[in-house]
Amino acid sequence: MKKLLILSLVALCCMTTMSCGDDDDPVDNNNDNPSNTTPGGDNGNGNNSGDNNGGNTTENKPNLTAPALHIKNNKVSKEFWQVQYQVASNLNLTKGKEYEIAIRAMASDNATLRFRIGDWGDNVVDLSIDVTKEMQEYKQTFTAAGGGHVLFQTGDFVGDIYVESVKITHKGKVRELTDEEKRDTLIWAMDHWIEGVMTATDGFVKAWDVVNEALSGNDGDGDGLYDLQNYKNNNISDPTNVQSGTFYWQVYMGDLEYVRTAVKSARKHFKGDPSELKLFINDYNLESTWDDNQKLKSLIKWIDKWEADGETYIDGIGTQMHISCYADAGLQRDAEDHIVKMFQLMAETGRLVRVSELDMGYVRGSNKWGGNIQTSQVTAVEHQQMADFYEFILRKYFEIVPPAQQYGFCQWCTTDAPSGGGWRGGEPVGIWTEGYSARKAAYKGFAQGLAEKELEGDVKDLMPLKMYVDRSKHPLFKFSGAIEAWDFNSQAKLRDTIAANFDEIVAGNSMKYSSCVNGSGELNFSTVTQFCDAAKAKGLTIYGHTLAWHSQQQPGYLLGLMNKVEVDVPDSEKEEVSDCDMTYKGMRSYNMWKSDNNASDNIDYSIDFVQP
Repeated sequence: MKKLLILSLVALCCMTTMSCGDDDDPVDNNNDNPSNTTPGGDNGNGNNSGDNNGGNTTENKPNLTAPALHIKNNKVSKEFWQVQYQVASNLNLTKGKEYEIAIRAMASDNATLRFRIGDWGDNVVDLSIDVTKEMQEYKQTFTAAGGGHVLFQTGDFVGDIYVESVKITHKGKVRELTDEEKRDTLIWAMDHWIEGVMTATDGFVKAWDVVNEALSGNDGDGDGLYDLQNYKNNNISDPTNVQSGTFYWQVYMGDLEYVRTAVKSARKHFKGDPSELKLFINDYNLESTWDDNQKLKSLIKWIDKWEADGETYIDGIGTQMHISCYADAGLQRDAEDHIVKMFQLMAETGRLVRVSELDMGYVRGSNKWGGNIQTSQVTAVEHQQMADFYEFILRKYFEIVPPAQQYGFCQWCTTDAPSGGGWRGGEPVGIWTEGYSARKAAYKGFAQGLAEKELEGDVKDLMPLKMYVDRSKHPLFKFSGAIEAWDFNSQAKLRDTIAANFDEIVAGNSMKYSSCVNGSGELNFSTVTQFCDAAKAKGLTIYGHTLAWHSQQQPGYLLGLMNKVEVDVPDSEKEEVSDCDMTYKGMRSYNMWKSDNNASDNIDYSIDFVQP
């Protein structure tokens, strides 16, 4: 039996003075009101003027086959949207799915009638039908932008309009995507995103974390290598739960294809000289003491696996080093030993070596996991221990990693973290105190590590940090600082401080997927392009962070791409839209918009229901 959905003809005039986005506000200031000037009205207190007895108030009524909504417009209004009314409401449409709308209508003269399907915000589809003076059915296929209503906008038509029914069906039956189709869909999505950001940066950003934090800390299959991250080894029971912002590309694309696709897309879409593009795998806990650097050892072998296709090439490895300095001498010695081992293992690969996200807290006592103390608790002696540790790390990097592999260092927290901050809140992780108000002992530790020698004088008398690097000995080395792009873009004094001390900058969040791709899959790189322009103006380069990651994603959009697909079927087998109030139940009251602006805006219309 053919399932067709007949929507209730709810005649709701939609003009008020409330703000856009309010469920009680039927004015869409994005498009329903293209001039963005809200006409005067009844402030949402509608004047109920519906003819609840269902009587015929229309002269020269046409031949109808069903009860019909009748709109009589006596003038062309100033704006076409100033006569608008719902012919269907409470639609449960799924964004991205294809549907067919069938409208049975006529008019007193041939006309093009506009209508919208969606909500009061941006989630709308704009369509139109060319009606004649004969009652007939008009069909169109559309891809839903979301649920909501069908809204006619007919202020540019003079005469009578009759609407007998509105029917919405799925375009066809649905089926699940195959695993191969899901994989291909995500390959497209990843490539689309990477093409977008490469186009936006236009060859200026020449080095990227092509894949971030790929490895877990578990060897679930017993092959001697840590497994890649996925929802199972992160104790996530439902991979379709979108609340966390987490999406594991590798679950659908495969452990090898996931990385190979990111590398291939980056190299394909890079706008500069291909030989200048450097792609890094970036991960944390590579200096780990508890497993004797096993994560790094696993990562090195994974890189070999990713490159086994003969096409994929990864230039370097980035080690995050979100570390702690320990008051306990044994814990500190163990930490230093494994940092040395890490640099040795990385150097042996022959790849570029980058310390990508260095910051440091401080732990007292003999418990390694005892908790880092707050900045306000750190003594002068402890500040000096942290400075000495920074110097140690830089000295060992220069000592162990050959100059041809020394890509650089990035200090992830240029200032101490604010109390309650999202990253290491309240900890003494910076080179400067909050607000760049003072240099810390860590500043001199960095200066001496970069200079590879002891420096005379007080910390306040030192030169800007990047000036201590011997470029003849370390020609590739870049000293980087991480900074939020919106801060760098907007604060001139901050730009001056960063440019004086660093060669390169890294955006903390603004070049990540969820910052540039919204929940509908739309790309927006305005902050990124401003960041590039501001960096160029200060003579700085940018390191890109990051192209492929499982965190800070848009899982709702990505999962939606892998939803069931529509299959065309005969009308007799089409599936109805469900979970809506679909049945016409007789005459309904409606809100007529009345205001002092009717005359000046040339608005003169009426709405009623008529019987056959």
